[in-house]
Amino acid sequence: VAGSGILGAAEIRNITFHRLVSINEDNTYTFKGDANKNSFVYETNVSKDKILAKYNGYSSYVIGVLFMYLKSNIGIISFSIAIVLILYFEIIDYLIDKKQKYILKNKR
Repeated sequence: VAGSGILGAAEIRNITFHRLVSINEDNTYTFKGDANKNSFVYETNVSKDKILAKYNGYSSYVIGVLFMYLKSNIGIISFSIAIVLILYFEIIDYLIDKKQKYILKNKR
């Protein structure tokens, strides 16, 4: 259906999500990005085997906000700090367990 969002691969390394503009006579598809005036060459005559998925209308506001936050500078810093703290506390917990086992072993 023209106007539907489609996730397609124009090249192996290039995955795009663009709106379907038309279905051509040879059963290929033409797409166009919403911010583009015209379709690019790689968006025209796209065969069905290059289409990876179709947008079904579902969107999650929470997931979108989360990704936008993680892409921001403060999001990257916060995420990095969280990872470092988790690793730090895991290492501390491991060392405490190791010390307790050593104490118990030498107590006998």
